[in-house]
Amino acid sequence: MIVPLNDENLKLAASIVKNNGLIIYPTETVYGLGANPFSEEAVKKVFDVKRRKDKPIPIIVSSLDEALKLAYFSEKALKLAKKFWPGPLTLVLPRKPLTPDFLGSKELVGIRIPNNFSTLKLVKFCGGFLTGTSANISGQPAPITAEEAEKQIGKHVDLIIDGGKTFYGLSSTVVDASTDKIKILRLGPIKIEDILKVVGEI
Repeated sequence: MIVPLNDENLKLAASIVKNNGLIIYPTETVYGLGANPFSEEAVKKVFDVKRRKDKPIPIIVSSLDEALKLAYFSEKALKLAKKFWPGPLTLVLPRKPLTPDFLGSKELVGIRIPNNFSTLKLVKFCGGFLTGTSANISGQPAPITAEEAEKQIGKHVDLIIDGGKTFYGLSSTVVDASTDKIKILRLGPIKIEDILKVVGEI
């Protein structure tokens, strides 16, 4: 079911997430597939819907304080976070014990704070954390409209929030900041030269 973006529907989406359901929601990059990242049952549904086996599921958070509960930040990682968050940057970091390993990695976790007011409001309604993977079948294009997301996986979710076409229209830049050697895993809206200005070398 596709519903318009408003506070009432954001609260409805959050209640679905809290009850181990799945939602599709807009961000500034692409549409996301949302679930409770601390529920093994819900995360398994995400893997099943995406037909994904080996690639870990990232988490979006509502603040840097929430991110610090999930992962260990090096000095360089903290610089990147403070420069590009909220924004289209996913940082891959060493996970803290609070972060479940059933997200797909025993050592690492991907984290992002979206630069989208409605997304941040949704995440806060969900308690500060939400799965941040794209609302698509693995290997297929990441959706930039609610209709594209519905076409791929709509029948497997409980609610789709329509926030219109996404601002960037492409997935976030992914940076591995788990060691002192910064590595770019996926290029997106944030470019290599932007990252170099912050960390000096990659």
